[in-house]
Amino acid sequence: MSTSSRTLKQIAYQQLKEFLLIALYLWVVFGLLIMYKSVILAKYHIDFAYHGFAIINALALAKVMLTAKDLHLGEQFDEAPLIYPTLLKSALFRLYWLASKSWRRPPSASITINPSSRVLPISAVAP
Repeated sequence: MSTSSRTLKQIAYQQLKEFLLIALYLWVVFGLLIMYKSVILAKYHIDFAYHGFAIINALALAKVMLTAKDLHLGEQFDEAPLIYPTLLKSALFRLYWLASKSWRRPPSASITINPSSRVLPISAVAP
């Protein structure tokens, strides 16, 4: 079905469905990574419970991914051998993600030092 024959309601429903599917997938992946990190840190008696950030990051990244998809980034090289569009799209999505991340937060907010943060001892890092 072409874009011109679809109504605004159909387009919005399709994009909402894509957004929720991508966000759900990313939430599961980020949740598992956070769970893995908390299990590793619990071994050294370090509290870590930022499970709520998984859904926030998943929603934000899903929004960025769908926006980049709608901009058709890198689609002009789809006829080239598979490695070229893959590398190009990865680089373009990464640049777009970095740009959108900097728009969400001022640069001064990303340079914060927390003096009370805990650091693992050297023996804990070595195999």
